[in-house]
Amino acid sequence: MLFVFLTFLAAGVSLIYATNRHQLTLQTPLPHQFKYLGFIFLAISAVCSAFIFTGAAILFLWLMLFMLALMLLPISSLLLRKK
Repeated sequence: MLFVFLTFLAAGVSLIYATNRHQLTLQTPLPHQFKYLGFIFLAISAVCSAFIFTGAAILFLWLMLFMLALMLLPISSLLLRKK
């Protein structure tokens, strides 16, 4: 279940980032409908976290991993583009 949680979280953040017009990974951004799919994936990951963790850890770990993914995705695409 942890793998499903992390997969939906990574896919949701990736889709939201790929629809941004300032993203660096694709030549043209994805259509705006993919942003809503990203939000759905994030909601599914939040539900999955409720099955894995208990109490305040649900919210804390989901928010922490969400913020970490939002920071690492643009930085990693920038570093990979320089090489």
